Amino acid sequence: MAILQLLRHVADSQLEIDPERVCRWIVALTNQERGRHGVLPLQRLSKLDRVAAFHSANMVRMHFFAHQDPEKRGPQERLQLIHPELLGAAGENIAMVPAEPEEQVARSLMEGWMNSPGHRHNLLASFYSHVGIGLCQSGRYVYATQSFASLYVELLHRHLPVSLHLGETCILRFYFFGVFDRSDLAMLLELPHPSAMMPIGNGRYFKGACPQNLMWESGHTFQLSVTLSCGRGSYKLRPGVASLGEYCPAALPVEVR
Repeated sequence: MAILQLLRHVADSQLEIDPERVCRWIVALTNQERGRHGVLPLQRLSKLDRVAAFHSANMVRMHFFAHQDPEKRGPQERLQLIHPELLGAAGENIAMVPAEPEEQVARSLMEGWMNSPGHRHNLLASFYSHVGIGLCQSGRYVYATQSFASLYVELLHRHLPVSLHLGETCILRFYFFGVFDRSDLAMLLELPHPSAMMPIGNGRYFKGACPQNLMWESGHTFQLSVTLSCGRGSYKLRPGVASLGEYCPAALPVEVR
């Protein structure tokens, strides 16, 4: 019996999973749980898959298991590092489980997350709209990251970082990702200094920050035309929900030289 157990252990240690099959199972099981609790399903986004895969691979490579990596980056910082064109609020679940057949890996991950209050909260949170999954196998174990995001907008057709000359007018195009009505989207331009003044005509000014007019094209795409004339430095475009007066923790920096 001992020899059979040893042989089984060796066989299990050589099991290599198909990460994409596990990812599909996780997304399906996640949305199954959300549906059971009356929450809208999450949309899988390949860019969030990359964020999740980056963290899982990093945990294996750098021998740690935590939401904050050795560079002091958490989920929000990782999203902004890897895909700064995506503006939204990020969250994350992580886990490490034995390498088993793909469906069992997914079910083991889901069981662990649903039995942990913090992970369960992320998984069932109604404010998240998108999800990405990233796995990294290390020997007999699989490291998993589930990256959540409540996405507002994505910058289109523009190289980052955005850098302009003082007084230059800039046209920026965005795609609207929000789960709320597009008429409720707000974009706020934060000026380089809290005391900076942005003229809006008739002798009136905005101080420190200025709301922007959105020019909708079709569907979910819109433009912003901004003239950055309030001094050199870092301006920030921050999306938000107008009716709530709440703005995204992530902002798009525009450097004016």
